[in-house]
Amino acid sequence: KLSHSRPRLRRHPIAQMANPWQPSLEAVLAALPAIDAARLGVADKELHASACGATAALLRRRGLGRCASWRQAHAVESALFSDLPADIDAWKAGPNGYAQPGNTLMRGGGGAEGGGAAEDDDWLWLSEGTDWQAFQGGFRTLSEAGLRPAWISFKVRIATPGLSAASLALAGEDPIRWALRPAVLFGYRGDEASGNQRRAFVLELFADLDSVGGRELAQRSLYVCRPDGQLSADRVLEVAMHLDWARGRLSLFLDGQRQVDSAPFDASRPLRVAAIYNWRSGARSAFSDLLLGPACPYAVRPSDPPSTGASAGAGLA
Repeated sequence: KLSHSRPRLRRHPIAQMANPWQPSLEAVLAALPAIDAARLGVADKELHASACGATAALLRRRGLGRCASWRQAHAVESALFSDLPADIDAWKAGPNGYAQPGNTLMRGGGGAEGGGAAEDDDWLWLSEGTDWQAFQGGFRTLSEAGLRPAWISFKVRIATPGLSAASLALAGEDPIRWALRPAVLFGYRGDEASGNQRRAFVLELFADLDSVGGRELAQRSLYVCRPDGQLSADRVLEVAMHLDWARGRLSLFLDGQRQVDSAPFDASRPLRVAAIYNWRSGARSAFSDLLLGPACPYAVRPSDPPSTGASAGAGLA
C-alpha cells in the first residue's frame, strides 16, 4: 500500500540549537564578518528569528550601534573610506580660500529651532559664509593614491528649503587645481534656481573633451533629482551613487529610488578629495555617514525607471 504522506524535513543542526544555545549563536555571529552573519541569519526560519533578536546588541559590540541592519554594517566594515561617526577635525576649511569668511562647519546642534532629528551629534552642519562662492565649506583627502569605489553613499538634511545648499564635490585632483571642476558634484537648489531645478537636488558630472589654449574643455551634464514630499531639518534623505568604472557610467538613488540611470562620468582618474559647502550664507544643511566602498548601506531598486532627464552642454571649466 502506497503512502501519500509527505516526508519530514530535517532542520539544519545549527537551527536546532539556535534557541537553547542562544549565547553560542551570538558568539558565532560576533566572530563573523557582517556579510557572513547576515547570510547565516537567513539560512533557516528559526535561526533567522534568533539572529534578529541579537542583531542590535551584536552591532553595538562591534562599535556599529548606529547601523540599523547587517547590510549597513557590511557597508561600513568593507568601506574604502568612512566618515562614520563624523570626524569634524578631519575636515579643513576651503579649499576656496578667496571667499572669506567661509561656511561654518560644526558637529551637531544645527537643526531646526528647538530641536532636530535624533543622533544630531553624528551630523556635520554647514551654515553662514558668503553667497555664490563654491568650495568654501570644508574638504578632506579621501586617499592619497585615489579610490575607485563601486558605491558612494551619504545622508543629507536641508533645514532651509528655499536656499541652495548641501553640495558635495568629489575629485581626483589636488584641491587647488579642481576648485573649478570636480568629477562629481551633487547639491540642492533653492528658490533662486530656474525651471525644474527649483527645490530639487542636481547631479553634475564632468568629463574632459580636449584642451584649448592650456584650459580644459569639459562636457558638463546635469540631472535633476526630486525627492517625494516636503523637506525639513528633521527629514533625512539617503543618497547612493553606483559607479561602473570599467564603463564610465554612474547611477544615483535617492531614498532607494533610481533618479539617474547609467550617466557617463570621467572614470580616467580615481577620487582623492571630497568637499562640502552651501551656496547661500543663510542656508543650513547637514551631511552624515559618508562612505565609499564596494557595498551600498541602503536598499535600492535597480529596476525602477529613471524619473528625470539630463541637460548637457560643453563649456570651459
